[in-house]
Order: sequence, then C-alpha cells, then structure tokens
Amino acid sequence: MRNARVVPISSELWQIQNGECFVDILRRSERMEQNGTWAEACELRFEGAQYLLEIVGEDDVRLDWNDKESRAAMELLYRSAADNLLVGEIEMAVALWESLLDLDEEDHLEAVVPLAFAYVEIEDYECLENALFDISPKSPEYHLLML
Repeated sequence: MRNARVVPISSELWQIQNGECFVDILRRSERMEQNGTWAEACELRFEGAQYLLEIVGEDDVRLDWNDKESRAAMELLYRSAADNLLVGEIEMAVALWESLLDLDEEDHLEAVVPLAFAYVEIEDYECLENALFDISPKSPEYHLLML
C-alpha cells in the first residue's frame, strides 16, 4: 500500500497513481461488513483514509473524480468519516469530511450534508452557516438543519 502517490494531470486536477490499494480496501471492507466484522472494516477504512491524507500531504490537491482510483480514495474517506460519526468520534468525522471537500470541491458524494449535521453536534454554528450555502434550501436536510 505504500507506493501510491498523487500526480498532476492538469493545472487544476490530480490523480492517484498506483492507487489500486484504495479500490482493494473498499472491496475488502465491504466483505468484512458482510461477514459481520464491522469494527475491522472500520479500522481498515480508517487506515486507508490516513494513508490517503499522508500521500496528499499539505498540497492544494483536487482529485479527478473520473479516475477510478482517485474516486475510490474519496469514497474511502467519506466512509471512514461516516464510521467515525457512528462511533461518536465527531471531531474526526468532521476533519475527514472537510479533507474530502478539499479534495473534491464539486462534492460528488454530497459530504457537506452529513458534515453540517456533525457541525450541529459539536455546536460549531459558524461552520454550519457556511455549509448551509452548499445545501439546497428545497431539501429536507436543509429544513432539519434550520431547526
């Protein structure tokens, strides 16, 4: 798993090179869940998310959603954030979803919605207000958040 890296493909987008490990982690974690080993699946996803953030580093990187490996890495980050939210690690979930939004500014996975709910949980109303700009006022989630 230690040979993946991000490489620029244009002035705005990057791809993960040798990132088959992210696709593999998603598949393996899904099988683990089906076999009833949810905690191990969560740990595997979290390790994959940490590895992704390690290879991205502090660079201003926008991943290419159309690249299979980059998309798998972003899905892995989303799922790891959801895992953390489910076990009560709200701050970690927030950090992972915010990292995902940095990598995917178009928010293909609509991470801003669960992120906004996490902001409510940690009572960060300034960030919630910013997140609401990216949630449709016609959506039920928007109305729940406004309550």
